[in-house]
Formats: sequence, C-alpha cells, structure tokens
Amino acid sequence: MKKILITLIIAIIIFFGIVWISVTSSTAEVIVLKEIKNGEIVVQNNIGEIKTIKAPRIIMKLLHENNEYFIHYNKRRWGKPVLKKIEP
Repeated sequence: MKKILITLIIAIIIFFGIVWISVTSSTAEVIVLKEIKNGEIVVQNNIGEIKTIKAPRIIMKLLHENNEYFIHYNKRRWGKPVLKKIEP
C-alpha cells in the first residue's frame, strides 16, 4: 500500500511539473520595432515596455526599425517569447 501511495505522489508531481513547464500564454499588441538582431526583434509596446522576441530570420528583411506593427506572440513560462504573426 505504501509503495502505491509513493508511486501515485511521484506521478502527480511529475504531471504537475510537465504542466507547469508547458504553460503557454498568447499575446497580441501594437508595438514599435526598435531593433532587429540576429534571430530576434526588440519591440516597445504602447505603455513603454521593451521586450525581446524570437522571430524567423526569413521575415527580418521585410521589417523596418521604428515602424509600428501589430504582433501576435506566444510565451512559455520559462522561455523567450516567439513571434507567431506580424502585420504592418
């Protein structure tokens, strides 16, 4: 009985650990593109927050610094935000 209880507790802890790590939030906002780096963009939103977001390199040539864009990105609990969509 004790072994089953310990196994169950360990399984629950592992399950919650996986859920905790994989939680993703999705955000959409209007930003000003401040800087284009290697594989990342630095953006500033309307309230002045500056964020670094991973972006596909293929779109880097299409973006221009100091222009306003509407972006949609995902952020995992422990990772950097990842760009999913960008519109002028």
